[in-house]
Amino acid sequence: MSPGLENEFFTGIHELFTNFEIHSQSSLGAWAAGQLFPVNGRVEMTLVDAGVGIPSRIMQRGFAQSPHAAIDWAMTGSNTTRELDVPGGLGLKVLREFIRLNQGELTIASHGGFWREAGGRVDMRPLTHPFPGTAVTVVVNTQDNRSYQLAREVRPGDIF
Repeated sequence: MSPGLENEFFTGIHELFTNFEIHSQSSLGAWAAGQLFPVNGRVEMTLVDAGVGIPSRIMQRGFAQSPHAAIDWAMTGSNTTRELDVPGGLGLKVLREFIRLNQGELTIASHGGFWREAGGRVDMRPLTHPFPGTAVTVVVNTQDNRSYQLAREVRPGDIF
């Protein structure tokens, strides 16, 4: 990962944590856990809260009609429910793109909605038994030996 992409990747991870803090309205806070699975070639990180959930925030504002569609809306482009001049969504966009290229996984369960991207495909559906909060799991494929950089980064070979 190039230095520029590494910075954007960690900005996306930071945005996940920030979203939990800003949006969850959970009096219990949030929990994070992660583990390296060297044999399986994966690093997994999960964030969980007991808050109001992604769907309620988005559906209240009329951006989606169902819990799983609300999660999909939140994961698209630079969509955000943040107000005023506080930007949002851009870090998640880069994180999602990297995970897609890396053949990793991104999974979200929030109240009545389920959303997962793996292998370049998105699976979203309602949950039969709603999850009481939000859980986001990021899986990075550590066996991927390709090199990644942002499209806007200048390569040394482009200059010399």
